[in-house]
Amino acid sequence: MQKKCIVLSCLLVVAVTWSTVAFSEDKLLCIPLGSIALKAPAQAKAQRADVDFPHSVHFGYKCQDCHHTWDGGAEIKSCMTAGCHDQVTPPKRPLKKGEYTEASIKYYKYAYHVLCRDCHQEIKVTNKKIAKAVANVEIQKTGPTGCNECHPKH
Repeated sequence: MQKKCIVLSCLLVVAVTWSTVAFSEDKLLCIPLGSIALKAPAQAKAQRADVDFPHSVHFGYKCQDCHHTWDGGAEIKSCMTAGCHDQVTPPKRPLKKGEYTEASIKYYKYAYHVLCRDCHQEIKVTNKKIAKAVANVEIQKTGPTGCNECHPKH
């Protein structure tokens, strides 16, 4: 019985290790594990610390949820690739009816805030609804939504 558990544990480790590598046509796609530092572009003056983005925690989402221009086969481009979220100065009127305009999302900081912070806020709202509806349910924590939670002071 113990041998079966050891063999199954070894197989699980191999499966998890290989799950971080995806094959696309004849190309090998390596998916980063751990955390990635999200930084302001070199042309912009950062007002806060870099964001430590735990990439591997987000493996439950489709890659295209964040990498919205990725076709599933080509190399994934940076968010700040020309024409995507490459503006380094904020637009004059970024909001319309309380939401960021499509043009304002070209500014790198607004793109991250809409994608990351707003997703975490939506999860928090959903979690509160679940907690109210079902008693004694442990709700999984969501990601940070506050300035200092994402940009810790070092």
